[in-house]
Amino acid sequence: MLQTTKVDTSRAKLLYKISNAYLYTKPNKSIEYAKQGLSLSEKIGYKKGQNICLDALGQSYAQMGKYDTAMICFEKCYEIIKDLKDSIDIATTFNNMGVIYYNCRDYKKALALFEKADRIYESRNEKGSLINGYNNIGNIYLSQAEYPVALEYYLKVCRICEEEKNEKDIVCTLINIGYIYVQLKQYDKAKQCVLDAKVKAAKANNLLDVGNALHALSSIYANERDFKNTIKYLKEAKAIFDEMQSQYDQITVIQNLGSIYNQLGENEKALKYFNSALPIAQKIGDNQLISALYGNIGAAYSDKGDFRKAKEYMLKSEKLFKEINDKLSLLGISENIIVLYARINQPDSVKKYLDKYKQLQDTIYNEKNSKAVAEMQTKYETEKKDKEILALSLEAEKKKNTIWAIAAGSSLLLVVLLSGFVVFRNKKKREQAVLSLMASESDMKALRAQLNPHFMFNCIHTINGLLNELKIQESRTCLDKFSNLTRSVLENSKKREIPLSDELETLRLYMDLENMRFIRPFQYEFIIEPGIVPETTLVPPLILQPFVENSIKHGFRDPEKPGQLKIEIRTENESLVCSVEDNGVGRNTVNIKTGSGFKKESLGIKLTEERLDLISKTKKTQSHFSIKDLVDGNNKPDGTRVEMYLPYELSV
Repeated sequence: MLQTTKVDTSRAKLLYKISNAYLYTKPNKSIEYAKQGLSLSEKIGYKKGQNICLDALGQSYAQMGKYDTAMICFEKCYEIIKDLKDSIDIATTFNNMGVIYYNCRDYKKALALFEKADRIYESRNEKGSLINGYNNIGNIYLSQAEYPVALEYYLKVCRICEEEKNEKDIVCTLINIGYIYVQLKQYDKAKQCVLDAKVKAAKANNLLDVGNALHALSSIYANERDFKNTIKYLKEAKAIFDEMQSQYDQITVIQNLGSIYNQLGENEKALKYFNSALPIAQKIGDNQLISALYGNIGAAYSDKGDFRKAKEYMLKSEKLFKEINDKLSLLGISENIIVLYARINQPDSVKKYLDKYKQLQDTIYNEKNSKAVAEMQTKYETEKKDKEILALSLEAEKKKNTIWAIAAGSSLLLVVLLSGFVVFRNKKKREQAVLSLMASESDMKALRAQLNPHFMFNCIHTINGLLNELKIQESRTCLDKFSNLTRSVLENSKKREIPLSDELETLRLYMDLENMRFIRPFQYEFIIEPGIVPETTLVPPLILQPFVENSIKHGFRDPEKPGQLKIEIRTENESLVCSVEDNGVGRNTVNIKTGSGFKKESLGIKLTEERLDLISKTKKTQSHFSIKDLVDGNNKPDGTRVEMYLPYELSV
């Protein structure tokens, strides 16, 4: 058909259609036909053809992971469609550019573009496009663990699909809702959503989405540590992705299979899967995937005891991650290299990589910290301007109301009532603006205080000591906990509220790391009142950590007395009560003094007090904490108990 089509706009459209048909199965072929269509469209001055072929090129490069090239194509698209003044095409290009930023983890830019696109779709009542748009925004919030907001957007998609009787486009949304339930550890609900998606995908004869649903099911079973079903569903998904020649999906599922077999100690099987995925990753030229596979192959050889090959692949992985500047992945591969050198008894190399690890950790902290603080500062300045604008508008409204009141003298009582309402409303607006500014300032202070360089140095020192003593497993455990803790602190510091389960996990990691410094470790326990679901109960991030830190640093000073920490969560009326109790030496025994002779106040506790005060004002609750000194039967100091009252709030 292509050979018989004239060299005109029809041929350009046909080349675009052929390119589109190859997009998910053979992106290289897709690029070939899109380039032919673009060249022809430029030759005959066909602007619409240039636009659609550039769009196809961008989609193909994105499918191959070549995001910079894809972005260039979409930017060229935008320049063309601005002249064509086609608002829907403009929205589509915004959406495509947003996907690139999303894949590059620049969620702020991605969100701004998705919202721009959705405003256009909403104005044109383009419900089909809104499905894609709302899903994209939901995915951003899902990536940032903002589950209630993510669910809000996914449910918008569900409503549109129900109104339009569209069972085809609801599939991906149901899978995404399933992932939310996985994160909340509600696995039965997750399975229900994903199985529903699988049935609908099969009914619509959408084989690729059936594969995606099977892949999602494998993830649920992996979280439940049911590896038999995990492998079963991964293999079923792989068969579909192989048939569809969906290369990126093939690599992901093969890599997951390898990881599961490696966890089960079946290193040869794991290597077989990793090595079969490597040529596919190299063919599509995705350095991120290639680097990850090198790292996985190295880890499998290390577990197998082949340290020479393990070192070869780990160093390859490190080199590639450096080239693509993926610092978080570099941190992960550095952990494996440190453990490897310790296993083969090369202390100089261990020290070299420990130094690298610390420098990399500091860099990530500084970069993310600076970015987070800059974002908060921008938010603060914006809110400050908004407050000034609000004050001016309220003043204008006040003058307007005064003039109106004079003109309406015959209805004096009504005027008084209305004016009273306006004054009350305006006062509330001003109060909210001020509270919002204070909350931003408090968040900025808390973010700076959360990252304690002394604690980080102690952790690195502990790891170094363990490796010098050739305690390989202990050092690896310590590194894993340290990495997980720092990642958790960075992610949670951007949020006002997180699930209680995340807060308790962060505390667990913190206490485990602190415990490694003690010759006689302290014991800790969590007591959760029946009926409280930690995965759906919301609390401010790192709200309990300062009190736990105080107990460890100042309470456990008696070397003869085993330390004990009890963290209890219960409800009381409309409040969530969190208590931290230790059996330490008590506050009266600890006489920490400054040069002025007064007790030194913990910065973390002072900031917690400010945060609770703001929560009380913004949520109209009584959020506070109290500290009680405990005594034994002989009236001697026997520890401290902190009780904190927070609003009892639920998420999904």
